[in-house]
Amino acid sequence: MDEQYGAEGGELLRRVLADMRAAGCLGDVPLLALSVVPARLGGEVKYDVGVGLTLVLKANHQKPPKLRGGGIDWPLVDRILIERIERTHD
Repeated sequence: MDEQYGAEGGELLRRVLADMRAAGCLGDVPLLALSVVPARLGGEVKYDVGVGLTLVLKANHQKPPKLRGGGIDWPLVDRILIERIERTHD
């Protein structure tokens, strides 16, 4: 990760991924603020890691927990798939 995203980016990614792995669900991850990706109609969310890096996540459930309006109830998601890591700026 350090080679791809720099020492600071690699460290932040390792920290965030460790927090996600240790949590029972996304709602248990400390200070996690997710942004729904509108083009995917709630199928993906973004998490700003810092230092210009963003994780794009998808629920890895056959039937993800849902809100009354039909969107995914992200705090209850306990299995994720990291779709990609994006650079937001250099």
